[in-house]
Amino acid sequence: DGRAPRVRKVAITARIGDVGDLGDLGEMHLAPGACMGLAPIHARSRSANFTLVVDSAHWGRPLRGKSHSAIWQQIARFPALRDRIPTDAFAAVELDASGPFDWPTTGVTRAGAALAGDAAGYFDPFTGQGIYHALFAASRLACHADRALKRRSRMPLEGYAREIRRSQ
Repeated sequence: DGRAPRVRKVAITARIGDVGDLGDLGEMHLAPGACMGLAPIHARSRSANFTLVVDSAHWGRPLRGKSHSAIWQQIARFPALRDRIPTDAFAAVELDASGPFDWPTTGVTRAGAALAGDAAGYFDPFTGQGIYHALFAASRLACHADRALKRRSRMPLEGYAREIRRSQ
């Protein structure tokens, strides 16, 4: 129920071990057309969730088959990470791929249901707009749903849908 995506990104995610110099906090590293994140899971095994997100127009094609060499070509673009990730990090792990992410909907309500947060529209995570939009949508949905329940209305939440359309 939406338009075609405008932001074309693809992500590769894996749980990897033996990450060098892994701290207690998540990390986000940027390169042109890409970002890479590490989220610590367990300090003793130095394991982390690894995520690589790339602009699919420039970097996505080589990653389609979850190619280890294509992943390493991307890791090489991140000087602060390339020496910290072991060369065999992806040998025995499952790689998950996802994307594109930008599939906003044109309708956020149906009889008996309403969408909020990421389900109601996509915002690039670096802008912070996704958190704002999720909180805004939740607060507006609570008000409109409360009003509809008090009136015992069977009508869709049209006021909520209008507010969400205006906010995007």
